[in-house]
Amino acid sequence: MGLLVVAAVLAQTLLAARLPLPGPPVGIALAMVIAIGLAGGSTSGAVAGFSAGLLLDVFPPAATTLGVSALALLVAGTLAGRVPDPRGLAPAQVAGLLAGIAALTWLLVQALFWLLGDPVAPASWLLWFVVGVTVVGLALAPAVAWLLRRFVPGRRSRRRPAVPTG
Repeated sequence: MGLLVVAAVLAQTLLAARLPLPGPPVGIALAMVIAIGLAGGSTSGAVAGFSAGLLLDVFPPAATTLGVSALALLVAGTLAGRVPDPRGLAPAQVAGLLAGIAALTWLLVQALFWLLGDPVAPASWLLWFVVGVTVVGLALAPAVAWLLRRFVPGRRSRRRPAVPTG
């Protein structure tokens, strides 16, 4: 999971931040944290979120207060990990989950920036950020789930609830 987090942070800071897209850079690290939370549970999501956020806070392009991204991504990973069984969700439900967590994370970060006196991004960027995280997350979630099932021994099993018969 650590390699996935580091790769996502590097992709976000080195590649996505340089793309000439309208709005903020695509939240590749947030999409990875949500995917890890969905596949591994709330503890894995929280650890991945805190780690990714801390890396984003200290990586050179960052010019904000240390810990804001770490707190926001910790909350996002924990929320994603609280989904009881993401394997039975339709793609539209996963997209809604990604969009909701992305919007909540954006609003939490902007609220913390405002409270700390840091510059706040324009409200119009919220839509671009949510769309970017949702598109990237829909591509990452199945791959991350497969990788964690395949390569992480002892990962907590996420069982489907028993369906009553008869």
